[in-house]
Amino acid sequence: MLIDTVIFGLPIGGYSNLEIAGLNLLLNWRNRFQFASLYPLKSLINDVDPLRWSQISEVIENSEQFRVQFLRYLEGIDTSSPQALSVSYPVLHRLGEDLELSFLDKNTLICGTPNIGFTDFVITEFGLSSTDRAKLFSHIIASSEWSKEILLGEGIDNVDVVLGGVDTTLFFPHKKSEIFSDRFVIYSGGKEGYSGGYDLVLEAFKEFNILHPDSLLISSWPSNPFIYGEGLKGEENKVSDNIIAVGEVPYQLRSYVIREADVGVFPSRATSSNYRELECMACSIPVILSDNTSHKDLIKGDNAVVLGSKSLIKGNSFRGWSESNTEEILGALEFLYFNREKSKEIGEEGFSSIKEYSWSTYAAKIEKIIFSTDSF
Repeated sequence: MLIDTVIFGLPIGGYSNLEIAGLNLLLNWRNRFQFASLYPLKSLINDVDPLRWSQISEVIENSEQFRVQFLRYLEGIDTSSPQALSVSYPVLHRLGEDLELSFLDKNTLICGTPNIGFTDFVITEFGLSSTDRAKLFSHIIASSEWSKEILLGEGIDNVDVVLGGVDTTLFFPHKKSEIFSDRFVIYSGGKEGYSGGYDLVLEAFKEFNILHPDSLLISSWPSNPFIYGEGLKGEENKVSDNIIAVGEVPYQLRSYVIREADVGVFPSRATSSNYRELECMACSIPVILSDNTSHKDLIKGDNAVVLGSKSLIKGNSFRGWSESNTEEILGALEFLYFNREKSKEIGEEGFSSIKEYSWSTYAAKIEKIIFSTDSF
């Protein structure tokens, strides 16, 4: 079956993991397929550089026309209750926590041929209806082996693991600028949530900064990084003026922040993918990683400083979660501070270990799944 159009119910942009995956699929497939997005894409001009924009602007214009026509079609049918509408093109969907569906305007879910779902969950408690939702999809794309293991435990077996990539034309080794040349710079980034372990970063940095006043933390966290029940409020964790909170940085600008760092710190309690970790490693920045969830896919030999001490977090919502010891985080920072040559070697080993994580490989694997014989 020849396919000339792919419909994106997957977000496309420069912030969340699924937005970045969607953006890089669009860039890699721009000369292979026509595209239609179920969401407005005009804001993409702020997420890519002018040259990349020139390669996808026509695609986006065509997509906008499709979306307007589709919404006009929905005006003529009864959409008072949620409904599924089948189309003869592949459709890529974003799936939320508990495999939550993303309905369009007017309660409509577009079901493609095939219908592909992309997961990015960290909470592992699933309701009874999640299994039924999973059956709507020919394939569900998990971004880590941990995510697949959790879904298999729920009796959901139409799962393929496709690890995310990194754009090495944006993220590559480069010397620091002169902005913080006299500082030991620690970078920490991630998405919103208690799972990120940002409170652990701040607790360790508080002690580290006392020992080493030349240290500086660049936090690239969302506006509410300490959420989920027992999460903490940011103002309760203020350490000193030696923190620069840059907030969420768009994809095309992240490398300029990361390359100022001497180390990247990711003591996540749980993470479903490794995008920001890969970005650091592609810049040859040594990373400190928790030994759990998606990080297990990334850890190979001496390509990172691994936090081995951990306490498991109990509960059906937190399967596979664990909390790293802040004293060990502090010790890892101390080790890298006093052993600059070894730190450089770890960064170089990390850089060498991520060569397989390209977006072109990611796009090729997704394309193979779309065309697999059991998809139709």
